[in-house]
Amino acid sequence: MLRSVLYSGFISASLALVSGCAPLGTSRTFVSDARPAAAVGKAQRCINTSLISRQTVQDDRTIDFRLGSTIYRNTLPSPCPRLGSLRSIAYEPLAGQLCANQTVRVIDPIDGGASQGAVCGLGDFVPVEYVDRTKDAMGS
Repeated sequence: MLRSVLYSGFISASLALVSGCAPLGTSRTFVSDARPAAAVGKAQRCINTSLISRQTVQDDRTIDFRLGSTIYRNTLPSPCPRLGSLRSIAYEPLAGQLCANQTVRVIDPIDGGASQGAVCGLGDFVPVEYVDRTKDAMGS
């Protein structure tokens, strides 16, 4: 069953399982635009999708998922083309969970998400706290 996410252009759609999506032949160093955060616990392989209240795409390699009062940061193994600019993803949970090595698809929200982009693999989910004291982008 697909979990629908209707926040800031995020929608769910069926995904084909494919490997990560960094362009071949590139050796460019990735510089993250993600909000600074510090790990506050052990990395987890999976999160329960029914507990996700919000997700925020930070850049081409970083997605933050809020579950209750905890933010789990997922750093993709490779940059995902257009993820940071479109900031919209779709995923298909397996057994109600989203896990490392599963995939997300970049969605172009124009035309109701009909234009689908790259499919990219996920990394582990690390519980984090933002390091600055200003109100975070996730609403706390």
